[in-house]
Amino acid sequence: MPVTPGPAVSRNTNAVGVVHLPVPEGAVLPPLPTQADLWVGHYQRVLLNVRTGELSFFCADWRMHVPIRGKGEDRAVWTSQYPGESPKSSVAAATEPIPELLMFFIDTWTRVDFPATAAPPTPAWVYLTREQGDAFVASLVPLAQQLVDNLFRVPGTDDLEWSAESVAAVRAIDAACSRYHQGPQGVEASPAGLVNFADAVAAAPGLVRCEWADLEDTKLDDVADGLSRFAHNCDPQLRERFGKPHQDGSGVELTVYGARSWLYAYRAQEAGNPRRGSMSGPKSPSSATSPWER
Repeated sequence: MPVTPGPAVSRNTNAVGVVHLPVPEGAVLPPLPTQADLWVGHYQRVLLNVRTGELSFFCADWRMHVPIRGKGEDRAVWTSQYPGESPKSSVAAATEPIPELLMFFIDTWTRVDFPATAAPPTPAWVYLTREQGDAFVASLVPLAQQLVDNLFRVPGTDDLEWSAESVAAVRAIDAACSRYHQGPQGVEASPAGLVNFADAVAAAPGLVRCEWADLEDTKLDDVADGLSRFAHNCDPQLRERFGKPHQDGSGVELTVYGARSWLYAYRAQEAGNPRRGSMSGPKSPSSATSPWER
C-alpha cells in the first residue's frame, strides 16, 4: 500500500527563552545541615518551567514534617516542599503531556562541618549556599534551553511531547546534578539509545499505516503509546542504526519519542490529501498483528 511522505512536526524552538531567576533577596532559606542532622536528604533542587523558561534554585525546609501527598491542607504542604514533577516519571510515559514544572534533585549530601580528614565512600558535595545554588543553576541554562527548544508540539492541542534531544538534555541535567559531576562541565547531552519517530519512519517506512489517518484522538493516542513501546521491535534495522548496546552485552537499548505529535501531524496531512481516496484499501496483513494494535 503506498504511503505519502511523513509530515513535518513542529518543535518548540525559539518559543521560550530559558532565564535563570535568582533566589529573591527576601527569601529565607533553611540553615545548612550539620553532622547532627543525619536524617537530611536531597532537599536542594533545580526547578524548570517549560512554558515560561524560568529556571531556579529551590530548597525545601528539611526541618518541616511533610505529610504524605494527600488532600486539602496536607496537599498544600506537600506541594510547597515538593513543587514540580521529576522528569524521570514523565520521560518514561513517552506520549503523555509534559508537566509544566520539572524538578531535578541536586545530589548535595555533605554537611558543612564534615571532617576534612574523613574519606567518604563517594565524592563529597557540601550543601549549597544561596549564592552557590544560584551560580550552579545558572550554569545549567544551556542544557535547559536545549530541553525546551527540542520539545515537540502536538498539533491541534496545547500539549508538548518529549523528543530524543530533549530527553538527552534531561539526562545531562541529571548528570550535572550528580555528586560525580557537580556541574555541566564534561557532561554530554547524547541521544544514544533514543530516536524520534520521524527518524524511525524515515529509516523504516513500512511502520506507517494509512488507517491511522482515520482514527480519533483516543485511539490515536493508544497507537502512539504502542509505537513508543514497541516500534523498535518491528524492524531490526532500527535497533542496529539507533540502538545503544547494554554495557553487559545483554541487548540493545532503544526508546522511541515523538510518536504522538507525528501521528497528529500525519492525520492532519492526510485529511487534506486529494490522493488519499486512491490510497485507501484493506489493512496490510502485518498491521493486524502489529504490537501497537494489540
